[in-house]
Amino acid sequence: MCEQMKRFLKGFSPIEEYAKLGSGFSGGKERIVKFFNSNNSIADRAEFLKKEYGIGGFGIPGKKMCVVHSGQTDGRGSTIEYYNENMHNIKIFVTYKQIAETINDLIERGEYI
Repeated sequence: MCEQMKRFLKGFSPIEEYAKLGSGFSGGKERIVKFFNSNNSIADRAEFLKKEYGIGGFGIPGKKMCVVHSGQTDGRGSTIEYYNENMHNIKIFVTYKQIAETINDLIERGEYI
């Protein structure tokens, strides 16, 4: 059983797991933390994330045992795909505002970087 599945069984949050991956660009998490530390506006944070994440995504082929396995971003937000506890593929859409709120919570708990 992979680490993500173990966490799933302990209260998995697909948005948190996705947010913990960062923007996918070198130094992205550090840029995000720096911006969040200097700007408290959720609207500004969401706009920053929109630019930082850009358009694109990732996929982890052959990782059916792990939970979050795909993410696609565009100008509206991100589509996250993950496997639930029954190994069914679930697809959800989250806005940049939701991602910004989640990242803020992770930073405050010391779980982002």
